[in-house]
Amino acid sequence: MVAATFKEAISKKADWVCIGLILALSGLFFLPAIVHSDSIIYPSFAPYSDLTVIHWPKGFLIAETFNRHGQLSLWTPLILSGMPLASNQLAMLFYPLSLLCLFLPANAVVNGLFVAHIFWAGAGLYLFMRRGLAASVAASFIAALSFMFSGKLLAHVAAGHASLVGALAWLPWALLCTHLVLAERKQIYSLFAGIVLALQATLHTQVLIYTAYTLLVYALFEFLAAPRQKDVPFLSVKFPQSVVLLLVPLPLTFLLVGAIQILPLIEMMGHSNRALSLGEASAFSLSWLPLLVGLLLPTGRGGHEMVIYLGLASLSLVPLAWRRRKNPRVLFFVGLAVFSFLFALGSHTPLFGLCYYLLPGFRWLRTPARAWFLLALATAILAGYGFDALTTEAWSIRARRRLTVGGMYAAFSCLLLGAGLIAVYGQASRATIGLTLLPVASLGLIILTIRGKLDRKGLALTMTLLLLADLWSFDRPLLLFQSPEQAFAPQREVAEYLASQEGLFRVYSPSYSLPQHLAARSGLQLVDGAEPVHLWRYDRFMALAGGYPFPGFSVTVPPFPPDQDLAQAHRDTRPNLTLLGLLNVRFLAAEFPMDYEDLTLLKVMGRTHVYENERALPRAFVVGQVKVISDEEKILSELALFDPKKLAILEEKPSWTLNDPSLFQGTEVTFYSPNRIVVQVNLSTPGLLVLSELWYPGWRAYDNSREVKIHRTNYLLRSVYLEEGQHIVEFVYDPLSVKVGSWISVGAMLSLAVYVVSVIRRQGRKG
Repeated sequence: MVAATFKEAISKKADWVCIGLILALSGLFFLPAIVHSDSIIYPSFAPYSDLTVIHWPKGFLIAETFNRHGQLSLWTPLILSGMPLASNQLAMLFYPLSLLCLFLPANAVVNGLFVAHIFWAGAGLYLFMRRGLAASVAASFIAALSFMFSGKLLAHVAAGHASLVGALAWLPWALLCTHLVLAERKQIYSLFAGIVLALQATLHTQVLIYTAYTLLVYALFEFLAAPRQKDVPFLSVKFPQSVVLLLVPLPLTFLLVGAIQILPLIEMMGHSNRALSLGEASAFSLSWLPLLVGLLLPTGRGGHEMVIYLGLASLSLVPLAWRRRKNPRVLFFVGLAVFSFLFALGSHTPLFGLCYYLLPGFRWLRTPARAWFLLALATAILAGYGFDALTTEAWSIRARRRLTVGGMYAAFSCLLLGAGLIAVYGQASRATIGLTLLPVASLGLIILTIRGKLDRKGLALTMTLLLLADLWSFDRPLLLFQSPEQAFAPQREVAEYLASQEGLFRVYSPSYSLPQHLAARSGLQLVDGAEPVHLWRYDRFMALAGGYPFPGFSVTVPPFPPDQDLAQAHRDTRPNLTLLGLLNVRFLAAEFPMDYEDLTLLKVMGRTHVYENERALPRAFVVGQVKVISDEEKILSELALFDPKKLAILEEKPSWTLNDPSLFQGTEVTFYSPNRIVVQVNLSTPGLLVLSELWYPGWRAYDNSREVKIHRTNYLLRSVYLEEGQHIVEFVYDPLSVKVGSWISVGAMLSLAVYVVSVIRRQGRKG
């Protein structure tokens, strides 16, 4: 018994050492971001980073709103004429760690999140291998490194996908908790798994859906196939009932704890542009030839979605896992790898279409290439199994001979292919040199081990070093660490010039002449922008206002066709200045001349032409005539021709009447913040106050402190009816979905905390 206790203590010490090494390696990989905490991660393979395009502006706005007004920003006015932040997971508004940006510099927080999440991904997989799959310390460590530094994951770090990487970091932890529910029959792990899913819900829906289906299939597989402890029979009568009782808290905890994010997401579904056709959903599918090339000759030139490198050192261990095929879990992860491989091919196989039509949630997902994350996870686990099979299985003389011959043949083939590419085509790159040397080194280590020339510790050390050299030599060049001066240099002069203009206004750029992070820092509001999810009514309106065909789903407004120069893609489009003026667009910035009537050229800075729109309307104004049109297509037809100074279009017949086309009056916006806008109006006759802000559920209006109805006007704006007299009209974003969701989530977390403490106390008394 003493020996067993000592062995357990050594094992725990080794686990702590490995987790410490995983943390140290995470920090070492991101050392430039730690030393220079204000640096910003950019990809080496693209001119833009989602960190600055998507995440940084939101974090900056949230921090600014909190510091100025003492509240979280639930709405953003920065891009697309405004949109909800509460339902936008990319804002990470309800993810606890991201709220550090309220108190710390935003750049340092984002860099810290990347370091923390890469470590968390590795630590989670290590513990899943150790405690869940009973793997050795060395095998678990190799699996952890293979996943956390996989080319796919680090390519998305380089692309600046902070929320996606954060959600993926929780994937191994979800698997671990689900496994422990089934293995140890403790309901508390089901609660933890539900919390993990709730955290993923605050970060990224796509990863959440992948995780949820993976957990469901894993639980079914464990029930049907995995060996049971304590001699519990597979199909006993009580076992299915007990499994259901154990797992029911998982979805309930997810729904209750995640309600603060789930309810706003549900609210957004009816207004989102995210209802994808099969063709739109299958965008960014992998294809066979790039896939095969990318596994052996990795490159980041095709962009982060096309990076699939798993590591040649890791792949060399994967086939050895087949020696443990009698272990059903090996078969599960082989199946997961095959499924994710085929799913990532998207439209090139029937599997994606079947999932799209048959499985709930998949119609809202795009980019099937991201299923490769599941393959990276499965490959890392199988590599760990392969290591243990190599070092613990009894290999017959015949098996050794086959493995030696097969390994030498594979190594020689890779050597010949890599050296041939270098000699014939002169392509002495990381890819060709790696293909030449890495398979020879990794397969050589395997052959030496199988022939008794290298012991287990020696293999663990050399394979770890080789794996790090393999993955880091590919991953590290994908990342650039730019200083704030570099990141905010492009178009700074344009942003500063526009920010110096007086008044409240918006800017439209059909050539992405104002990067979103630069506009945010300068306090500029854009009608264009890049955002994966936005309002479908806004897309329809902007197609008319921008003068381009309605594109269906598009990440950007205006849409930019692939493989075209962003600066010149809309050179031949002619925007509708009246509709842009209705959105309070006072300035246009383009990389090409726009010699249109009612556009006045103000300044040319470099290639950027800045114009003033003479048809721009104030942010708030009053009109005296309304027209009721309930049909959407008729409204769009009317918008192309109407004069917003004389007429407002409503979709429902109001209880009041207005018929004074001569009434037009600009009004003063006396207070403006993301969640609250105050307008002061003095009317000598009744009128309709039109606010050039997007209509969306959750906005409330108060006329002299009395709540009044907000009408959806001119297809997508807000308005309120006012009698003659002086008015102070306050618009407040106070969504019921957020309030109810926060009550449910806080109540659930408090209840869980009480339950966990009570369980710990009971266990302490038993001990």
